[in-house]
Amino acid sequence: MEMKGNEKMKVGIFTKEHRLGNISRKPYKDVPISPKVSSPFKFCQILWKWIFKRGVAWQMVKNAVFFACCSFFFIQSKQFYNHYYTYPTTTNIAVVSTEDFKLPAITFCDKNMPWSTTFVRGGNDLPYVQCYSRNLHIFTSSEPEIQKLYGEKTRKIQYIYLPHNEYEAFYPWIVAPIFFSIHSSVIPENPLTMGKRLRLGHQYKVTFRLEEEHLLPLPYATNCTDYDALWRQHDNTGPRSQEMCVYMCLKRSRKLCPGCEGEQMMHKDKYKLFPNPAERCLKCFYYRRKEKCKRDCNVDCVKQKYHYTIEETPLEPTDFKYSNHADRGAIEIQVYLIDRDVTVISHIPRYGMWELFSYIGGLIGCWLGISVWAFVDIIEGNCRRLFRLIQKLKQKPKN
Repeated sequence: MEMKGNEKMKVGIFTKEHRLGNISRKPYKDVPISPKVSSPFKFCQILWKWIFKRGVAWQMVKNAVFFACCSFFFIQSKQFYNHYYTYPTTTNIAVVSTEDFKLPAITFCDKNMPWSTTFVRGGNDLPYVQCYSRNLHIFTSSEPEIQKLYGEKTRKIQYIYLPHNEYEAFYPWIVAPIFFSIHSSVIPENPLTMGKRLRLGHQYKVTFRLEEEHLLPLPYATNCTDYDALWRQHDNTGPRSQEMCVYMCLKRSRKLCPGCEGEQMMHKDKYKLFPNPAERCLKCFYYRRKEKCKRDCNVDCVKQKYHYTIEETPLEPTDFKYSNHADRGAIEIQVYLIDRDVTVISHIPRYGMWELFSYIGGLIGCWLGISVWAFVDIIEGNCRRLFRLIQKLKQKPKN
């Protein structure tokens, strides 16, 4: 073979660049390999430049953002799900003006019982007193009293005169006090422990206002029972408050422990009240039943609280409403309603439909808003790569 000019030819060794299409390859022999290239640091540097050149790093950042946002979204969604099914509540306080005002019950208790008309052997040791109540509806099927209110706010609701009869007392030389309380018309109350002590020969001006608390039944934590609705469903029978629910539950069980009824809150018959043999009663099934009754009777869904104040002044003969009330040892009471506005404390669900939508929408907007941006960019990049690959496969010549 002839050689022209400076052309040289060597067998088995490439001295020229051989071009295949647009790809340039140089002979392996002519490429000097530096010992620094084989070091791990240099290799990582070259790899990192290659990654940035081809956009792989940016793709990895977007993938990390997408998965991080999705992870935070699912974590917070799970936390909110667990919190939501604890059924949390919030408290709302409002002042409502009403024309149909629910009058309270008024209870008096006199430690100096009228023994001239009633005598019980061993009566001086009996742990009870005689009480009188007005507008108390615990055993009846009647409705509590409601008074129409309009015009001026302060209104006299009740006038009470209590004469002092010394000849009725078992111990005339002892002046027994009288106790007074204002409470809900469906809940009995003990004035000796929760009321005010009244002194003979004084007049009292009592002013009160009403406050209501509205609770929620299951599954909310307040776990109340609407006794008034149950009472109406059962033809005006049954308990109308938690206290009466416990009492009626105990009433069904008191025959199991004769003589242990003294721990009950109220009694219709005085002759059933006798001193309790405490040691025997504590071992009786009746007391275990008492705890069960307290657990079974939930609180009222509507609690009525009457807050009242008392002003005391000495009673003079000219202060009597009637001329024949000339007893300086009597007690005169005037009850006034100072404000018909009712303070209503309501426990309401914390998450209604709008609150639930707002919270979930906030999570979606915060986390998925960022992740969707990253996700769309990821899908767009992958689609472009797939499209280019398809184009190359179509352009590839067939053998």
